[in-house]
Amino acid sequence: KGDYQDFLTNDYISELTKRLNKRSKILDLGCGTGVLSLNLATLGYNITALDISKGMLGELEKKIGSLPISTIQGDVFDQPFSEEKFDGIITRWVLPHFEDWPLIVNESTMYLKKGGIFIFDMTSKENYEDASKGREVDFDHFGYNPYNNKSKGYYSSASIKEIRGVAQKAGLEVLDIIPN
Repeated sequence: KGDYQDFLTNDYISELTKRLNKRSKILDLGCGTGVLSLNLATLGYNITALDISKGMLGELEKKIGSLPISTIQGDVFDQPFSEEKFDGIITRWVLPHFEDWPLIVNESTMYLKKGGIFIFDMTSKENYEDASKGREVDFDHFGYNPYNNKSKGYYSSASIKEIRGVAQKAGLEVLDIIPN
């Protein structure tokens, strides 16, 4: 299609595939209807797709066929795993939905093998400011105000320094922040 979702999907997949070999075990955290899961499984990755919504997982399950995808209904704050089992974790458009997103990062890294990769997105206050230069932004439209840390809106945002800090506290090495 060439739309924004395709761009992000391709960008995420590219970042993961250049760092992990096929047949690696990947957790798609908050998988929704499985856009990332389906694309990665088609490329030969073994996917565990976790989502809290039975309906979303049902939509994904209709598309799996013989692809190496297993689905699990579960909560991103209380994942049903007991050990380090994933070579990679990928999550898109999930963390910004939660004010306590750093807890999700900490929870998830417990299930990441040593040397594994965790790809996630977060609304960056700096990038938000850059994108809105010279324009009046209707914060109500987006559900949050990045200048008001007390906002109880739908989305969270963080500075690049905060994103790096959360990653470091979780024991992750930041390889890249795109865009930076």
